[in-house]
Amino acid sequence: MYLGKQGQLAAAVLGVLLLGAGCGGGGNATLDSEQSGTVAAQLEASMGNPDLASPLASAAPEPDSLPAIVLPEQEPDPALLEMLNAMLVRDLSAAGKDISATQTQAPSGEGNGIRFFEYELTQATGPAYEDPWNRQLFIYEMLLGDYDANGIVNAADLVPVARFLGTEVHYLEDVVSDDLYRPLPEYESIAAGRVDGNFDGVVNASDITVIAQHWMEAIDGFRIYTSRNSGPEQYLPDPHEPSSSLSVRRPHAGIDDSLNPYEDQVGFFHYPFTGPPGHGICFYQLALDVVHDWEIRVVPVNLLSEIQESQSRTISIPANQPPVPDMDITLSGDTAPLMLSVDFSASTDELPDSISYRFRITDESGRVLRDRSTSIFSEKSQNHILPDAGTYTIELEMKDRFKYVVNLVETVEVAASNVVHDTGWTLSRTGILMGKVNGDTGQVDLESVAGQPAILRIHNPDSSTNQVLYHPALDAAGQSWDIGRLVVDANELAMGKELWILGLELNERDGKPLVCMQSGLGLSTVLYTADLTAYEGVDSTGSGFIAGTSGELGIKSTASLVDGRLWLPQVDWWNQDIIFQRESQVLPSMFMQVSVLADQLQFMTGSCGPLLIGNSEELLLLKYNGPTDTIRLMSSADQLVPAWGDVLEFGDAESQYRRVLAASPDGRLLCFVREESAGSSFQYPHTLMFETLESNNGTWQYSAAEHHLDALDSDYSLILSDDNRQDSDWRTLAIVDGRPVYFFQGILGVYYIAAQDELATQLGPPTLIELGEDISWNFLEVEEINGKLAILGQDRDSGELLYIAQN
Repeated sequence: MYLGKQGQLAAAVLGVLLLGAGCGGGGNATLDSEQSGTVAAQLEASMGNPDLASPLASAAPEPDSLPAIVLPEQEPDPALLEMLNAMLVRDLSAAGKDISATQTQAPSGEGNGIRFFEYELTQATGPAYEDPWNRQLFIYEMLLGDYDANGIVNAADLVPVARFLGTEVHYLEDVVSDDLYRPLPEYESIAAGRVDGNFDGVVNASDITVIAQHWMEAIDGFRIYTSRNSGPEQYLPDPHEPSSSLSVRRPHAGIDDSLNPYEDQVGFFHYPFTGPPGHGICFYQLALDVVHDWEIRVVPVNLLSEIQESQSRTISIPANQPPVPDMDITLSGDTAPLMLSVDFSASTDELPDSISYRFRITDESGRVLRDRSTSIFSEKSQNHILPDAGTYTIELEMKDRFKYVVNLVETVEVAASNVVHDTGWTLSRTGILMGKVNGDTGQVDLESVAGQPAILRIHNPDSSTNQVLYHPALDAAGQSWDIGRLVVDANELAMGKELWILGLELNERDGKPLVCMQSGLGLSTVLYTADLTAYEGVDSTGSGFIAGTSGELGIKSTASLVDGRLWLPQVDWWNQDIIFQRESQVLPSMFMQVSVLADQLQFMTGSCGPLLIGNSEELLLLKYNGPTDTIRLMSSADQLVPAWGDVLEFGDAESQYRRVLAASPDGRLLCFVREESAGSSFQYPHTLMFETLESNNGTWQYSAAEHHLDALDSDYSLILSDDNRQDSDWRTLAIVDGRPVYFFQGILGVYYIAAQDELATQLGPPTLIELGEDISWNFLEVEEINGKLAILGQDRDSGELLYIAQN
């Protein structure tokens, strides 16, 4: 134990005592020898009986011979003192003690003069481990029978007995210490606890017997000896009086009794500082190294007695033991990339709260992958991705309070993975900064307009303004981007009503952008701005109009562009109708209601709204993830005034799952990916179920192909998204050249799995997109632009939108 008894005693009273000493309060006021004689004379006169008064008369010390008596705050009743004095005379006679003796004696009895020890580590005197460390030794004085704390047991000690007579003394019961030699009183009982000489919990007549037993015993101070590794003892002198034969001397002429232990490092003080003294505390500064065993022996001393030293007490300080490091290393798989988890919470030390840790990971080239220093318990478990095959070195360094350093080094081998690394992508920074975009929130959209990529996004210049900006690429490769053109200021469009934008869609019509905005206006209204030809001018916004049926409508799912016309499906939850509206002409003027699908809400049950997809032959109303896990489809051969057929169901309903959907540009191929895994069907795509619906001669044919992703089995955690993303985000499906391609966000980056045929009966390997630079990014959307895949991403650190094009 290196901080002494702080952990056991300070919680009760000791820390308070030391704090009081550090504040420099000093001891109680004391009387000089003349005043001491006056008090004795007063007590003698008050007795009225010369025989009984003799002990008090003899108690008056000779001038400059002994410390003075400390007066109580109020003098006791003389009659009470007379009675106590009579008891003392009888006890002295019974003990065979000489009432008139003036020669003092050394403290008698085992450990008399010391209540307990404690020591506190402060600071090193040098930077090296072998150098000494400062320890503040505290000796709590307890001379039995010396109730007024003046250093001598005599008749004056009857005064504190009279003052506290009948007072109960409460002792700390939960203090366990090898260095506690007398019971320790609670804070409120400190002063009375010194007067309870027999420690029975009350100040009474039996405490006078203790005065008689130790009559004329006195203590002038303490001698301190140190011994290293059981070797010869070394005496430690008083730095204030090197020529004295005491290490610490009680207050006397020329020595202040209020020495500050945090400045002078040696001295004596009483506690409390006002009222009758309680603990008398000596303190001494030692410089001891921590690599050897030490013993400190403390001896109470009476300089005037023939035998000066009484029985001593010893405190042992064992050598510091180095920390014991321990690492529990877990790999999430066998092949890279994988997650390395290191738990070093089982590491131990005698002072665990003072340990600092340093955790390092290096690869076989010596490159440092992680270097983390901590002293926080909650950080004793660390995770890190090991991205490549090879040998990795894990090092744990532990340093204790004495600067003893130990290291534990282990290595792990990581095999190569069959995850393919795809470098065939070009990264372009758009210069567009946004706050964190969360997957499906509809804050941003990527589309091809006139053969070049374009971005539509929500812009919030301040907390109260909602704007939509359009950013066309200035070249087909997306290397340069427009700074942004204002499409609409939602606050102005709302005409004083509260408006917020829930989603954006960017479409192309006749080579020009077509912007659709889903908004919340209190009426689930859908806002559109169409045919943005005004962009050819300067500082002009596109024309806009409001479409959709007013009323308490459910929020729409998508706005579909079919045969050059916008279609808007809405759900009237109150009337249980699905309402379709179709743009009557390619002008920003009007929508017309073309159909009401009444009494067929059984089609709409579930969490997902209807999706409208069209081709040259028919309209498709699509629903999935309903009360059963089937795909539901309704079709109509009439695009103007649809007459809907029966609900067709495809797939199975065996387990809950989540689907993502993609449709071919001509609307003739629909593909779903159902995600399942052993851990959670909503998080880890161990198994992908590709489901396709293909139009063939007016009928739809369903097929399903299940694929177990062996390459991801070793470390499914790599597929987990972080930064508080929802599991419904960061997954998408695209159809490229008639084949589905599934994208998902992993911890290392963005992966994709490409089907090798139209029906996804064969899959390629999981492939990690590499951009050729160290960047942490999320993908937001995948589109096919000019026959190649393009990804809209976001830099996690800066928030900048990224355009990532397939070479």
